[in-house]
Amino acid sequence: MLYNNLSKTSLKVSKISLGTMMFGGQTSEADSLKIMDYSFEHGINFFDTANSYNQGESEKIVGKGLKGRRDEIILATKVRGSMGKNPNNAGLSRRNILSAVDASLMRLDTDYIDIYYMHAPDNDTTIEESLETMSTLVKAGKIRYIGVSNYAAWQVADMLSICDKRNYIAPIITQNVYNPITRGIETELVPFLKAHDVGMVIYNPIAGGLLAGKHKPGKPAENTRFANNETYFNRYWSDENFAAVDKLTQIAEECGLSILQLAMKWCAAQESVTSIISGVSRLAQIEQNIASIEGQPLDAETLLKCEDVWRSLAGTRFGYNR
Repeated sequence: MLYNNLSKTSLKVSKISLGTMMFGGQTSEADSLKIMDYSFEHGINFFDTANSYNQGESEKIVGKGLKGRRDEIILATKVRGSMGKNPNNAGLSRRNILSAVDASLMRLDTDYIDIYYMHAPDNDTTIEESLETMSTLVKAGKIRYIGVSNYAAWQVADMLSICDKRNYIAPIITQNVYNPITRGIETELVPFLKAHDVGMVIYNPIAGGLLAGKHKPGKPAENTRFANNETYFNRYWSDENFAAVDKLTQIAEECGLSILQLAMKWCAAQESVTSIISGVSRLAQIEQNIASIEGQPLDAETLLKCEDVWRSLAGTRFGYNR
């Protein structure tokens, strides 16, 4: 397993991190624990969950899987999503963050969280209130580092400026969707993060299975993230994306790879990527994802071919010219 330094720290995190969104839902507790065991035994030391994943069930299972190895794991969880019918049990208000972190610590059965993400922007709460509250959690020892997820470059810039002016503790890592056919963050966010030494963890490296050959135009495969999921349909389901998948499949075959291997190796080759979240529901999936980044990295010629596919797909939407 390859490891990268977490930005602005000496912590080393595995190039693949285990995503646990399916734990306690599609994936049973027993299977989830087997996946955690296999991941740890094969060098993954970075585990990612959220309080809203299956309404806390994912965190409970992750807590059980941490037993006996908590000090060897970099644990990340998130706050923002709704945790019930009470409208105040959501968002990034001081009230919700303070109550949510204690609830997460209890479910995870741990004294501290390594990285605590603000899961998505909350337009009903000032960012000053959220950042001040997150800073108090670091000072209290409940969390070690602050992260943000699904924020735009200008929003992260605002955060860093506010933290500098008010002496708050600044976020050191962001989490965003990124893969060979979803690269809009390269225009502004990626160069911004590089300039300010902020790390980036990415999710959806295989585009919800599109880059694993699971889905065909017309109907998604059963028991996947596209099942009754409008977010994934809006993000990926288009004729243009399927055409791009066909081109990438051909490139992969020319290299003697599966398209999944090509996608994972492409993500691993990106200098801006600190760690790749592998969100799985079955043991076989984490096995193949770990294996996919082993061996020879993609050569320069293959990376250029992938670049051509993206340029054709993106057109002028992200500053490219046809």
